[in-house]
Amino acid sequence: VPALSVHVSPEITAVPLGSPRPVEVRVFARHLAPGAATADVRLEAPPGWSVDPSSSPLRFSYEGEEAGARFRVTPPPVLRAGSLALRAVVVRDGREFREAVQAVDYDHVERRQLLRRAETRAVVLDLRTAPGVSVGYVMGPGDALADAIRQMGVPLTLLTAEDLLFGDLRRFTTIVTGIRAYETREDLRSSNG
Repeated sequence: VPALSVHVSPEITAVPLGSPRPVEVRVFARHLAPGAATADVRLEAPPGWSVDPSSSPLRFSYEGEEAGARFRVTPPPVLRAGSLALRAVVVRDGREFREAVQAVDYDHVERRQLLRRAETRAVVLDLRTAPGVSVGYVMGPGDALADAIRQMGVPLTLLTAEDLLFGDLRRFTTIVTGIRAYETREDLRSSNG
């Protein structure tokens, strides 16, 4: 495996066409070599997009340690609908690392290491929401939908078990449940009515 595994979050971000606003992209690197090391991380953006900071230092004390940095990415004022890539690059000792190492290890298949490009897809779209929309969200495991709703500029409240049992849900125009919320949240199942 490479000395560094690099991944980004979120993997996809929505950018409204009419009112583009800055987005936060987090880049993480896992040190897969023995010993301590230092590196620099940056985010490559399309022309016209600005990234702050331009780079950030990372320090690793031991093998397996993960470090990260946040970047504020500002789109240009005039955009076209489409999909663009924001790519992460970590430089250590003059060598660039641009991929995440993903282990596929199940009893029924031979163990494999897959490499995936460390990038966020910025999807620029003509996105409009009705005035006064507010979403109550029931989070499920491994759920990234809440972040996607926030990226659209919609006010969102994460609903707790207490909210589901005793809260006034009429204050929301929409209630959204995570994809596996009914499988894992007994409080949601019991409050279905």
